[in-house]
Amino acid sequence: MAQASFNQEQALKDWTELQRLISIGATSERKESVHNLENLAAKHGLLFIWHKDENRWTLEPMSEKEKAIYKAVTEQEDDKE
Repeated sequence: MAQASFNQEQALKDWTELQRLISIGATSERKESVHNLENLAAKHGLLFIWHKDENRWTLEPMSEKEKAIYKAVTEQEDDKE
């Protein structure tokens, strides 16, 4: 499967809008979109992080521990398929 391109700026815009929409009434489609964005960011070694003091989201590198957890979880999911 070809890896999707990843535009961090667009991902942050999409993430922020999805979080706003979810706050006023989540739907399964929006939650699925959030899940997809989380997975795409994680594939690039990034996490969405909320900065309350700045009232904004950023994409930040995963720690080695977070990368290991992500790898273990995705391997388990692949084994189930």
